[in-house]
Amino acid sequence: MSASRRPRPAAAGGALARRLAPAAVIGAGAGGLGAVEGRAPVLAVLAAQAAASFVLAGVRRLSVAAWGTAAFTAPLSGVRVSALALGDVALIAAVALSALSSVTGRRPGGPPVQPGVVAGLAAIAAGGVVGTFFAARPATSLGGVATFVLGSAGPVAALALWAPSRRQLRCFAWLWLAGAVASALWAILLGPAAFGRRAGLATHPNHLGIICMLGTGLALGLVVSGARPARRLAVAALPVLLLALALSGSRAAVVGCASAVLAMTWLCRRLHLALRALVVACAFGATVLAGVVDVPEQSGLGRLAGGRSAAESDTARAEHLARSLERFRQHPLTGEGFEFAEEAHNIYLQVAVAAGPMGVLGLLLVARGVLGATRRGASAGPWPIGGDRALVAGLGAGYAGYLVVGAFQNLLWDRYLWLYVACALALAARLEDEAGTAAGARPRHLPASFPSAV
Repeated sequence: MSASRRPRPAAAGGALARRLAPAAVIGAGAGGLGAVEGRAPVLAVLAAQAAASFVLAGVRRLSVAAWGTAAFTAPLSGVRVSALALGDVALIAAVALSALSSVTGRRPGGPPVQPGVVAGLAAIAAGGVVGTFFAARPATSLGGVATFVLGSAGPVAALALWAPSRRQLRCFAWLWLAGAVASALWAILLGPAAFGRRAGLATHPNHLGIICMLGTGLALGLVVSGARPARRLAVAALPVLLLALALSGSRAAVVGCASAVLAMTWLCRRLHLALRALVVACAFGATVLAGVVDVPEQSGLGRLAGGRSAAESDTARAEHLARSLERFRQHPLTGEGFEFAEEAHNIYLQVAVAAGPMGVLGLLLVARGVLGATRRGASAGPWPIGGDRALVAGLGAGYAGYLVVGAFQNLLWDRYLWLYVACALALAARLEDEAGTAAGARPRHLPASFPSAV
């Protein structure tokens, strides 16, 4: 090698530092997660992925595989590697590999996270830190804040900064749906029924119900968006998800599923979706009233109609609600940290107890940011919508169902939810920017050299 081409020691050292710095940052974050949740496998996964990134070629391809694995395993929250969920292992690997891939300079950064979502998550975290000063166990509260930030902002920011293409995001959505269907099939065919309710491959029957509800919104988006073979697969997934949702016994998920259908109708401006759902619901109700179909008491519909199991659950939830309201009355302006952030079975009250009014405002900003982004992504083109615009509408509809379910559930930082949200935000940003480019305007988020790969 000639002297002119020989890399200077300072330049070589700088390049090495740029490659090592992300690994150090990721190591600190993964180590923090391990310390917060007491899960040592995080460090082992990190070490293995960092070594593979430096030794193997094609880090971006490894990143795609890791994100796809994370998407498929996210709904399988009950499948564990030691104390850590398999989906969390895959997600940590995906974040590590995509961060290393982004510093190689092969691809510029993509659209940033929607500003309202960033501000909302920051407000919840900041409110939780303030509330920690009034917590009975400050260390536990700070651990809850860290878990919330890593579980919610982590997947959203990592996927946005890694900037996958629309095709890759479609694949991740299909893989998430495949994982949800796998959990649903396990619940229907093989899963034991604890107290008459099925949990599938999730950690709890309520989680299975929420996963099936989110999957229903996603499947509706794929039904509207896909080509004929894809539509048939999505149509086949719907009855599996709905049956597993009923077997989970989650009343909130039943209500959330109906809300997701209505939201999909609004986002797509297709009234026939709601009309068809209403016809199916009326026909099913008629068969139940006629005695043709017997609805089990432990199913979602059966528990929604009342019964001993539902009454016992209502009593327990009323006790949790009363305790949470008392905690809120003690610190209405500051909250009292994340020590009891999942007690009330109502995400809005839980955030108020943990982070005070600042946290509630943050939660509303997040909701507005996600729904606004998906609405803009769905409307970034002519009507009627189709393709990826219908897919992002389905993701937005599923999230709208979650906001309804949140009034009755304690789901705050579960990774299967936030990876779902991350895909919705990334795809919506892609569609909006590409629509601006097609119209001759400069995209709001992307640099001029950024490829608009589909």
